[in-house]
Amino acid sequence: MAGGLSGAEGMKDTKMTSLIKRHELVHWMESDGHARVTERPRLNWSRLNTMVCDQGSGSIHGILDGFHLFETVLGGRHEQEVDTNLEPGAPRGLHIGAGSVQYQSPEVDVVIHMEGQQTFQQTMIDDSFFRDAWGAIHRGDPDNFETWSFYGVHDDAMRRCAMALLDEARMPSAGSELYAETLAQQIALLVLRRQNTRAQKAVSHLELSDSELNRVVEHMTETLENPGGLDTLASLVDMDVFAFTRAFKATTGVPPHSYLIELRLIELKEQLINSDQSLADLAYATGFSSQSHMTTLFGKRVGMSPGKYRKQARQ
Repeated sequence: MAGGLSGAEGMKDTKMTSLIKRHELVHWMESDGHARVTERPRLNWSRLNTMVCDQGSGSIHGILDGFHLFETVLGGRHEQEVDTNLEPGAPRGLHIGAGSVQYQSPEVDVVIHMEGQQTFQQTMIDDSFFRDAWGAIHRGDPDNFETWSFYGVHDDAMRRCAMALLDEARMPSAGSELYAETLAQQIALLVLRRQNTRAQKAVSHLELSDSELNRVVEHMTETLENPGGLDTLASLVDMDVFAFTRAFKATTGVPPHSYLIELRLIELKEQLINSDQSLADLAYATGFSSQSHMTTLFGKRVGMSPGKYRKQARQ
């Protein structure tokens, strides 16, 4: 992943300008130490190029000018903290491994802090591909659009297009640029279709259906000790974190974390009556961070300590 350089102001957005901007980005990326290009099979397609890079720990700050950045992680792992226009509900902290894809929209400030080592395919796609795709999807003004960045996403269709583009760059055939542009157009369509679908879900999923709620509650109940984060729960119903949190609260009246605490307290009451485990063991078995944490929450919700509840219930 790399930040960008702004191109010359006032220049027309021609194919040559796009090429110059992409050359500038590669030069800046290497000279500033953000990444090392290990394979540069094709840099002179007029509206896109792709290459293979190695990147270690570090920070990036910049703006892409006139093109979109699409990356496929080929190997290694990064822990990233991202500050940019992410998809609604997307986490800022990410563990990104091989096989995932990521996308950075242009004209938006991006700040990324990375730890680890990673090899990735970087593809720079001219803005015109996305404007054409936007017009085809929405049948509207191709200039009136915006995109969200995303990182660490597993999408086989996007990854296959990117890898086919890299294969073509390595061994260009007759009609190579036309084929490469077809693949770039497909990537643009897939990115925009993903974002259109997520936007619709964020609006349409005002509440969870009975089956969706049952799926989430069953998972929580079976994994009280560690059910995962909001991203794990949201994935159970194929929603982004923002839409899931809003829909869950609209359906149950409480946010997911509060609901999980209630499930833990229900299980704890059952175990206090029927089990001879110590309070410390029961605290960890039901997902509380410590016995004191369990005692504090139990006292607030039930009105007495766990020990007193056990004694009274058994009497």
